[in-house]
This record gives sequence, structure tokens and C-alpha cells, in this order.
Amino acid sequence: MTRTLRKWAKSETAKRLSRELTFLATLILVVLAARSSLADHYHVPSGSMLPTLQIGDHVLVNKLAYGVRVPFSNLYLKDFNGPLRGDVVVVFGNAEISGRVDGNVVVVFGNLLLDESAEVTSKIVSVGGRLDQDPAAEVGDVVSVDLLPGDRDSGLLGYLGQGILPFLMCQGTFLLTLILAVIAVAAAPQQRFESVLATLRQSPGPSLGVGLVTALVGHLAVAILMVVLILTVIGVPLALLVFLALIIVIVVSVAVCGAALGSRICRMLGTGCSQPWLTVVVGMAVLHMVSFLGSVVSMSENLEPIADTLVVLGVVIKTLAFLFGLGALTLSRFGSKNPA
Repeated sequence: MTRTLRKWAKSETAKRLSRELTFLATLILVVLAARSSLADHYHVPSGSMLPTLQIGDHVLVNKLAYGVRVPFSNLYLKDFNGPLRGDVVVVFGNAEISGRVDGNVVVVFGNLLLDESAEVTSKIVSVGGRLDQDPAAEVGDVVSVDLLPGDRDSGLLGYLGQGILPFLMCQGTFLLTLILAVIAVAAAPQQRFESVLATLRQSPGPSLGVGLVTALVGHLAVAILMVVLILTVIGVPLALLVFLALIIVIVVSVAVCGAALGSRICRMLGTGCSQPWLTVVVGMAVLHMVSFLGSVVSMSENLEPIADTLVVLGVVIKTLAFLFGLGALTLSRFGSKNPA
């Protein structure tokens, strides 16, 4: 009997069963740990909280509101001093506050309007948008970072069509991005950079698809993380670091697509671009050409429809360049994986 059990224990069936049981046990442990520290659902058995909660309701409780807790214990690694109540958080959208808010108001990449009846007991944080506050509004501490000052009532096209200042800002932004891209390419290991370029050349379609998924998921995750960090005073420097990391990824992604395009243009013209940074300059200049024409034409009111079309086309071109580069970076694992 013992010999039979030993023989069965060494068989492939026993090994496969052991792996599956180990995976199942790990999965159960992770789920239980998440329910203990992150979130859990509860059933409402009585009417003590009527009419807010009805008998039989199921509620999802965010345990991170209280702090970061060690699973299966009452030990907190980070205490948030109780749950955040009454907070208003808007990401990539506009917000208008009327009446009293017992909490924080955070708007990221959107406009915030506080009318005469607005009363906010805690902090107001506006990042990447316009803050319009009525003098009669009663607010606490205000932190406003407007990355694009100006009139946004007519949207992006209206903002980009306001004369020489937008033209100078557009070209200045491009030059700054180009300088950062050249520095990033010069500092990156050449072998890894060539691996990313090879991935983009061999798999442009998958690079675009992966880049689109990564951009959607990644930007949403970064936005949520920045909001959580901004709500805690100690997390503001970390939020700035996260934002800086996002900018670096965007610049490197565009630089990858620019280098791929620039090397192809150099081969078509019969001129060898001996240095990687030179191909980046050539490619990014071509990618910027439509935006440059749009900013020039936008200075003339008579050519506004043409300017709007060129501006939109320029944004689409640069967005596609970013997605191609981001997908190549993801597929190649930032150059650590050589393409097949």
C-alpha cells in the first residue's frame, strides 16, 4: 500500500493535482486578504438605517478609506484617520458646486465652478483646469494648478485659435518635448532602444492595439492614484512623481515612433542617420508638421475651418504616434525582450 502511494505521488497526475491545489489555495488566500484589507460586501439585515439603506440591500465597503491594514489583523500600516466623508472627485470632467460640501473637492483636468451658494468645509484642489470662484462662496484652503491658462469655453480648438501666443506655446511645447526625447534616447541603453524599434517595425498592428489598451488602463489608474495621493497631504510629492513618470513615458513613446519614422525617411532620402537621436529629430519634426501648419493658419480668422481641421489632424497623428510607441515599449518590456 505504501509503495503504491509513493508511486502515485511521483506520477504526472499527482504533480498536476498538486500544482492546481497550490494555485487554488493561493487564489483563495489572495481573495480573503483583499476582503480583509481592501474591500468587502455586507448584507443589511435590519431597518436601522432606513431610508438610506433598505432591508436586504447589499453594500460594498471600501476598507482603504480607513487606511492600509495588514490582512487578517487590526494593524494599520497607514492610518487615514477614519473614512473620507462627502468628498467630491471629478477626473477629466467639469464640476459645478452649489450648496454645502462637508469634505474635499478635487477636480483633475477639468474646470471647477463655485457659485455664490457654495460652501466647502475642507480643501479645494484643481489641477489642469480653470477655477472660477464667486466672491460670495465660502471655501477652505485652495490649491489650483492651471497648466493651460486661457479661455476654454470654446474647447480645445477655441483655445488653440487665439493668435500668436498659442502659436508660440505650441512650438515651445514641441521643442521642449523634442529636447526631452533626445535626452531620453541618448541616455537609454542602445541595445534596448533598438529592441523596442525592432518590435515596432515587425509588429506595428499589435503595437497599436496594445498601446491603446495600455493607454486607457494606465491613464485611468494614474488618474485614480493621483486623486488618492492628492487627498492626503503627505501624498502630494508622490503625486508629482507619478505625474512626472507619466510625462516621461509619453515622451519616450513618441520618441520611439519618431525614431522609427525618421530612420525610414533617412533611408528613402538616401542619407544615413548615423546617430539614434538624429532619427528622432527627423521623425518628430515630420510628426509635428501638420500641427505647425495648423498653428500658423489659426492666426488668420478667415481660415478658421482649415485651421480647425489641421489642429484635429495634428492631434490624431501625435496620439497615434504615442500609441504605437507605447505598444512597442509594452510588447518589448521596455527593450528587455528581443522580438522573435
